[in-house]
Amino acid sequence: MSGTTAAYYVTKKFPKCEVTVVERQNRFGGWVNTQKSDFLFEMGPRSIRIGPAAANTVNLILDLGLEQQIIVADKRWVGRRYILLNNHLRRLPTSFLGLFTSSVMLKAIPPAISEIFVPPKKDDSDESIRSFFERRFGKYITSTFVDPLVSGVYAGNASKLSIRSCFAAIWELESNSGSVLLGQVSNGLKKVFSKKKDKPETGTAKIRGIISFREGLSTLVDALVDRMKSSKYVSLLASSSVVKIEYNAEDKDYPFTIHLSHKNTLKASHVLSALPAHSLGEILSVSSATQALAQALMDIPYVSIATVSLGYTGDILPDTQKGFGFLVPSQEKQNILGITFDSATFPEQNDFDKFTQDPHDKVKSRLCVMIGGDTSNHGSVVDVENCTREQLLTIALNAVKKHLKIDLVPKVSHVFVCKKAIPQYHVGHSASVQKIEDMCHSSFGGKMEIIGSSLHGVSLNDCITTSKKAVDKLEG
Repeated sequence: MSGTTAAYYVTKKFPKCEVTVVERQNRFGGWVNTQKSDFLFEMGPRSIRIGPAAANTVNLILDLGLEQQIIVADKRWVGRRYILLNNHLRRLPTSFLGLFTSSVMLKAIPPAISEIFVPPKKDDSDESIRSFFERRFGKYITSTFVDPLVSGVYAGNASKLSIRSCFAAIWELESNSGSVLLGQVSNGLKKVFSKKKDKPETGTAKIRGIISFREGLSTLVDALVDRMKSSKYVSLLASSSVVKIEYNAEDKDYPFTIHLSHKNTLKASHVLSALPAHSLGEILSVSSATQALAQALMDIPYVSIATVSLGYTGDILPDTQKGFGFLVPSQEKQNILGITFDSATFPEQNDFDKFTQDPHDKVKSRLCVMIGGDTSNHGSVVDVENCTREQLLTIALNAVKKHLKIDLVPKVSHVFVCKKAIPQYHVGHSASVQKIEDMCHSSFGGKMEIIGSSLHGVSLNDCITTSKKAVDKLEG
């Protein structure tokens, strides 16, 4: 949804600027894709985390008038998370006391405390997430807690992914404070003493926690599209793709000529590309002038994942098992990344079918099984691009049966393969980003910006912020 978000920001900054949004699919929103029938399923992202990094997201939601449609994750279950250890679900503690009563956490306390005494790295060179956490917290914490978190966010390999690019805030804690824990304590104290009690509630203070919308995350995309359609200066071209980009520096007004798949062309003064890095690289590789930039973009690896959504009639998860879901550490060598318990997280979405005649159908359970990711993690990672939908559904049903003891046939199932969905910020990514942005600026005179998830973060908050920053650079 980076493209439509950027178009929205352009129309706000330059109300009479002509904007064209080109979308390859027959709908807008990218990986944000809510499917609604008897059940509400999210094919891609399923929630937005509202925190310090979400200020632009919150402002966008408020600007679009969507505040009343927000739903907040159920407080009873959202904090209840599990990891799979030795083929058993282990609940993570939600309180300070729980740290000392959880068998999973007891083993983690000594290395966590010892982190304070670990000397910081002598230089600021990049390193992998696994290397960073093993150096500071040891192998148990890294393999048990960090590794599944990496799988849940990036579907990637912690031995390859960059700590500096994937978890910049944690990397900076060591750089600035010499210790991750001491840095967190210091930052926490600064926030406590800098709070102003009489400060009015605005922005993220009005919306907190993990959120979605009553009718799914596509609500945000639909609102953006509706706003764009209301402007006579915006053109939305769906089912159309860019095949070539030409740049003529001598044309001071419209230096870009964009060639589309339907043999149409567009003239533009600026280009904001939300294409995946490899797709933009393929387009730019046509021109000898941008071969180096094209190769640098295509060198950013991507992984594919599949989401298998399962809908059941009735409440199939007992309260003792409800929660946000569970993730699977790589050391478990399972063929899934994890399972989210969507009906517990957002119960308001369970009765989406307003026209059901059977009152028992009002009670629904929704699960999502995540499969795939970086196949170098271990031998059991599924290559989802080379699986049939039937094979992926079988993997999901077997996982639900094995780990949740649910042997029921779902009323509805939906398999969605996200091919090359998540960019992998491997060690050295920040240097590659600087190189790409420098080449992009020199090749196109500062009139092309790369947005989306390719360079600066994969979350919806990241993509929205990247779009806003790109538009903020534009000059009238």
